[in-house]
Amino acid sequence: MKGDRLLVIGPLPPCIGGDSVFTMNLAASGYWREAGIDVATINSTSTDRIRMAGDPYRARDAVRFLRIMRELARKLPRSRFVIICANTSFLLTAGLVLMGILAASRKRFVVKMFGTSLAEGIDAAGSIRRKVAVRLLHRAAYLLPETDGFARTLSSATGIPVDRMRRLPNFIRDADIGRSRGNARFDGRCVFVGQVKREKGVFTIADALAGRQDLSCDLYGPIVDRDRAEFMDRVSPSGNVRYGGILAPADVVSTILRYDALLLPTFHAGEGHPAVILQAFAAGVPVVASRWKYIPEIVPDRKRGVLVPPESPGDLLAAIDLLASDDELRDSIVRNASAYVDAFSERRVVGDLLFGLVGIDSKAGT
Repeated sequence: MKGDRLLVIGPLPPCIGGDSVFTMNLAASGYWREAGIDVATINSTSTDRIRMAGDPYRARDAVRFLRIMRELARKLPRSRFVIICANTSFLLTAGLVLMGILAASRKRFVVKMFGTSLAEGIDAAGSIRRKVAVRLLHRAAYLLPETDGFARTLSSATGIPVDRMRRLPNFIRDADIGRSRGNARFDGRCVFVGQVKREKGVFTIADALAGRQDLSCDLYGPIVDRDRAEFMDRVSPSGNVRYGGILAPADVVSTILRYDALLLPTFHAGEGHPAVILQAFAAGVPVVASRWKYIPEIVPDRKRGVLVPPESPGDLLAAIDLLASDDELRDSIVRNASAYVDAFSERRVVGDLLFGLVGIDSKAGT
């Protein structure tokens, strides 16, 4: 059957972040094409600017909403299944209209939420919006939270049974599987990949490495406007904390491969299941991350990485020194992480999990 069979609604580049890269990779996966499924997309964002929590809505947001509605009217009739990929802010605003239209048109849809703040957002919403949001989320075939812990929290907030949720954190492209550098020596070269903002711990990294010329960290990612001036004051091309620009999504794993550790001392309020952790696992590079939100579910301490308290430069530095001094621990972490990441391969997530939710027989292509 020709025409759009699957419609993916979510953020897409040029805005670079975990959300947009996930949506792009999901829509571009070759597994849909191999099964004979055409994929259409609707980009739910229209700018390369990183939107911050609490930013006021502006006229451009109304224009964006009207564009989404026009594209939906054109593409929805030819689609038999819809995947909505959205953060809490979008789900509780434009997402309510989208889900209402999908429910009214009897389209089967699933909701993949980014981050782990949806339950809090529902609780904080006004009574009418809260009731509408819960009712529409109940109309989804499945909800796709990023972690098991968040699935339980979301179930308590909405009354949706956990068995109607499937964990869908992120996935690693097939092209990036099997690229691990293996057991390599530790030379103190660290890397950060993500949105460059205070809440992701970039200043914690700078404070931790201050004065330690035997250690370094290169930071890659788009810089939020709010923190640009301070960040550029803290990094130096000739120092041990440097800014490397924005990586193309396809280059992330190959870049991480060049380093000895990935640093993610985040305390971001909406943090979920950062894709960069899985990418480091795939690269065979140990992770030092903060003990924050649901990250311990992904990175059990000293099993698949080392955890530190958020906003603690001293603990971050101690964790880096631990990796440098304990070869046995470092090698064990790399082995455990490499084994774990296979469950999040493109084949497992798209070819198995999502095919099952969509109801696709990959052999028959129907």
